[in-house]
Amino acid sequence: MDPYRLPRHVRPTRYDLRLEPDLTTLTFTGDETVTLEVEEATAEIVLNAVDLAFGEATLTNARGESQRGTPIVDEAGERCRITFPSRIAPGAWRLRLAFTGTLNDKLRGFYRSSYKDPTGEARLMAATQFEATDARRGGRRRAVAQRRGGGPRRRAAAHASDQRGAPRRSARR
Repeated sequence: MDPYRLPRHVRPTRYDLRLEPDLTTLTFTGDETVTLEVEEATAEIVLNAVDLAFGEATLTNARGESQRGTPIVDEAGERCRITFPSRIAPGAWRLRLAFTGTLNDKLRGFYRSSYKDPTGEARLMAATQFEATDARRGGRRRAVAQRRGGGPRRRAAAHASDQRGAPRRSARR
């Protein structure tokens, strides 16, 4: 397996993500459903993941067939490999994941920060920048828009103007 790229035979097409921070314990829980297009039969799905503990991993197709997977985290490789008891047939699937993590103080991924309220009292908050490489720390583990040439910077450039004031168009849409 390529140590820098995820396998291409399982392609995410949509992410639905819910993160719930606990500012008392400085942790969070996450629940994510990823719509996938499986292009060739496989018995595993590999995701980017850092500093997350996975609980449930269930794969379901439109016919209602489902399989429970076993997540195995590779901390050094920043990956999570989910293995399934039988091969996953090509087609559209929905992968539901439950996970937990720590609200770190490294300003990366999903982290904790502080601010002062109007009375001057320090308060905690959960924050994120979710850059492509840090999104794997809590939530979206594959930046499809950036991989395909989209992403926030590219979209911003598509709406910018050149020096003469004429609208500039993105080369890729």
